Amino acid sequence: MHVDIQHTYIGDLTFTLVPPATSGGAPVPLHQRSGGSSRDIRRTFDLNTTPTLAAFAARSAQGRWTLKIADEAREDEGTLISFGLELRFQAVAPRIAAE
Repeated sequence: MHVDIQHTYIGDLTFTLVPPATSGGAPVPLHQRSGGSSRDIRRTFDLNTTPTLAAFAARSAQGRWTLKIADEAREDEGTLISFGLELRFQAVAPRIAAE
């Protein structure tokens, strides 16, 4: 998943990826008021940076995915420029123990 948000103070922001209700998966917090007074977020979230995304490997990805963004302070403003979601999971070959 990638996100591009222009904002004057990213420490005010929270955003969460909400999967379809039919997936049975829990919402995934992506940004929780970190970054302080930095501006703008252009970031990719993957299994390395967000291991909780792995929970969707065995679930159906069909349905509406939602990115919930909240600005937890009133002094600054921002704009969602873009976001995209692509879920790809590789099958892992089972390990065979050597005898």
